[in-house]
Order: sequence, then C-alpha cells, then structure tokens
Amino acid sequence: MKDSAVTSFEVPRSSCWEWPQKVSLEAPLIAVVWLAALAKVHGLVLMPEIYLGLGLMVWGIYLVERIMDARRWDVAVPWTARHAFCVRHRQFLIWLGLPVLAGIVVWLALYRMPVWLFEHCRMIGSLVVAYMGWQLWRSGRGGDSERELPKSIVAASLFALGVGAGVFGQGDRYPDWVVLTGQSLLSGMFAINLLGLSIVEQRSESNLESARLNAAYVVVLVLTLAGVIWIWTPAVDVEGPLRQMSLGVLAAVVVMGAFHLKRARFSAIAYRCWVDAALFWAAVGLWVFGG
Repeated sequence: MKDSAVTSFEVPRSSCWEWPQKVSLEAPLIAVVWLAALAKVHGLVLMPEIYLGLGLMVWGIYLVERIMDARRWDVAVPWTARHAFCVRHRQFLIWLGLPVLAGIVVWLALYRMPVWLFEHCRMIGSLVVAYMGWQLWRSGRGGDSERELPKSIVAASLFALGVGAGVFGQGDRYPDWVVLTGQSLLSGMFAINLLGLSIVEQRSESNLESARLNAAYVVVLVLTLAGVIWIWTPAVDVEGPLRQMSLGVLAAVVVMGAFHLKRARFSAIAYRCWVDAALFWAAVGLWVFGG
C-alpha cells in the first residue's frame, strides 16, 4: 500500500470489547493461557519469565505483521481497527515500542530462560524471521490474496511451536511421537482459527482463492477432529495429559466450527472476537479441570 493511502484511512469508533483486538493483545493472551493450561495438565511449574517472554514475543510479532499487512492493504477495502491502530502509531511502535519489546525478550532469553528453552526458542525465532522475510518477498511480487492460505497454515504452526515450547521442548521428557501429536493438535486448532478469519475477512474477489480457503478449513477441521478421536482410541496407549489436552482442543474446535457455520450473522470484528474467545475459554477450562 502506498504512503498516501496509509494516511487517509477511516475507521469506525471501536467498542470497549474490541480493544484487545485493536491493540493486538488477544494473541499473546491466548498464547499465555494455553501455555499455563498445558503446564498444569503435564504437572509442570514454569518460571513467570517464561510466560512473560512468550507474551511479549507474540505481541511483538503480531504488531510487526499487522504493520506489514497495513502497508499492503487494498485502498478499496475498509480498514480494520487493528491495522489502523498499528499504522496510526507506527512511528512510536517502530522506533520505541518494538525495540523495547525486543530488548526485554532478548534479555529474558539470555539471562532468565533455561538453556533447553533458549535453544528451542532460537530455532522458533529463526523460523519466524524466515516467515517475515517470505511475507516481504511475496508482497514485493504482488498477489497478496493468494498468500492467505499458506500464511494461515504457517502462522498457526509457528504459534503452536511457541506455545508448546515450554512443555514439549524439555529434552527427552516426552517421546517424539507425543511431541509431534501434541504440536499437530495445537497447530490444527490455531489453523482453524486463522483460516476462518481469512475466509471472513478476505479481501480477494477470486472464486478460486475462496474455494481454496474453504476447502483448507474443512480439511484441517476434519484432520484435527480425527486426531482427537485417534488419541481416545483404546488401542492407542497415550499419556493422560495428552488426552486432557485433546479435550481442550476439541472444545475450542467445536465452538469455532459452530460460529463459522453462522458466520453470516456476525460482522468481521464480532466473528474474530468470538472465535478468539473460544480459544481463550477452552484453555481456561483445560486449566481449571485438567491436571
């Protein structure tokens, strides 16, 4: 998006319940709550710095991504409150807010994180940098509407890796197949959230792109539900925490799917708030009843 367009946006006044979305706090909140729930069902007590580092890292990544998205926004499409917020305050975020966030995260990583978690986060950080670079490269080549599908899948996988790092990254505590299964369920759950948002908020008029997004949503939904069913199959010998986690995933997926079926009744911001609330309360339920 050109600079002249960036400075000429019009955004409706936001309601108070939209503010977490507006300032991009919904993603770090969901990440922290899910990590807390996973830690409890696995019987782990994590350092407060781990939760702080995860929340700040996710917040920073989302702010950067939304600034990048806003620069590419189609001038014919109404602004979303979260993109408008990032553009309106982009100078503050770029020159002060984001550097401060990055500095705190680096300090936590170097001086407060366990070595095993630092190594895990360094790998995830490299993947995030590659993901951001890929987005910039794609934006320079045009075709933004065609990147919604891979963007949603990749972003969901990275988000799941970040959330699961504090639990599944602890050396040989868990067999590889348990780690892979747990991360796959988390990735599927977050991908359903992001794919649904892409479908509701998509800016493309391409019927092919719409068909791809809808097909991907159904495929990921079915695979995630199949994964939950497989875990509860009597012939599969799995640990209790993984089965408890699968129930949290199941609750979130079912509720998000129900909202998606009724998506025509909701505005884009209302849909986003409800499906994010489904993720949040599923994690709270897992934390309360799990363990």
